[in-house]
Amino acid sequence: MRSQEQELIQGKGLGWATESMQTRGKANTRMGTGQSVGTEKESVRRILLIVERCGAGEAVRVMPYVTLARELYPHAHIALLANEDAAVVFAPGEVFDRVVISRLLYHIPRSLLGRRFSQAREFFRLVWQLGFGYDLVITYYSSHTLLRLLGYVVGGAGQATRIGYSEQPSRLLSRQLGPFDWNTTDPWQHIALLRAIGGHIDEPIVPCLSYTHADSALIARMLLEHGLRNPNSLIVLHPGADWACQQWLQRRWAELADELVLRFNAEIVFTGTSSEIDYIAGIQRSMHAPSVSLAGQTTLPQVAALLARSCLSICVDSAIFELTQATGTAAVVVAGPTRPETAVPRKRPPLIVKRMGMQQADTITRCKDSGGRKALGGCPNYRCPMAGLQEISVADVLEAVERQAQAAGLRTCELHNS
Repeated sequence: MRSQEQELIQGKGLGWATESMQTRGKANTRMGTGQSVGTEKESVRRILLIVERCGAGEAVRVMPYVTLARELYPHAHIALLANEDAAVVFAPGEVFDRVVISRLLYHIPRSLLGRRFSQAREFFRLVWQLGFGYDLVITYYSSHTLLRLLGYVVGGAGQATRIGYSEQPSRLLSRQLGPFDWNTTDPWQHIALLRAIGGHIDEPIVPCLSYTHADSALIARMLLEHGLRNPNSLIVLHPGADWACQQWLQRRWAELADELVLRFNAEIVFTGTSSEIDYIAGIQRSMHAPSVSLAGQTTLPQVAALLARSCLSICVDSAIFELTQATGTAAVVVAGPTRPETAVPRKRPPLIVKRMGMQQADTITRCKDSGGRKALGGCPNYRCPMAGLQEISVADVLEAVERQAQAAGLRTCELHNS
């Protein structure tokens, strides 16, 4: 099963940092000498960066912290190991000399025997593909035992400096930063990791994703083909997620979209992956107002170009939320068990609509961790009683939209006022 966010990114290519139409991460950084890792900077010739335990959305968020390794070690050979969902956000080029895709923890068989066999085979494949002789191994997020073992092996059986987070003390890491807090996306955890390798960062970094003039031109052409010409009334709705417990009910999306057209004379554009085409079509069938669906027709950089042209985005906690921060687009986030947070203070901070209690959120988190669901890349069981964010009403979201209206440039329709 492929991640739904992954499909958004693939298509015509990534378009990373190629032309002037782009959004970049920025921070006040003072790169150190590299001595924090216990070795001289010049002696670090090969580096392995592991970004395995995150999806596409988190990959957008962590990207600037990963790329800073190149600034700290400009002459080193840097290999990146990432799962399929995250790897499509990263591309070989100026930052990474190699990108190796891992299937060690995600998109593997659900049965225990099948999972163990698949992981053993994948472990040895990765050892063979990565090779040996790394001087520095850095693991972002919490490092699974297999990832720690992999870093130990390719790092010359413990000769390399190996830095990362771990829930339990482990001899497979030469420097441990304690347990990683999965209940928050606090960027200071990534900052602490970079400080451990000699980087001095004074503040969190804005998530970054680049898009090209070609991406922007394609989006402009798509909108014109559908008769959408006014960016001041363009609202992007992104209802899809890999987890049914993070998606809102279809009928409520439809009611919301109709009300946006009525109140603001909005032009509604849906985005999503090819696997969400039918889901979005169901929303459109329940609507009275016209709308446009670009589901399955855009890459993630092209969605960034679309958001840059839009006055507002309403989405679930997914990669699109990260892109609204990267593009500076006003956003309303319909959230469930996750805790979407802004990376840095913004002129247009997103408004988070969350009505789920801690007890239910904890129950969903435990459900996600059971039955190999994370390994499968998500759970689309819409019949589950915990699916649909049923505790969030249309009125809740509209209240947040009204509060964002001024920042988004939305004007209430005169017909609605009357």
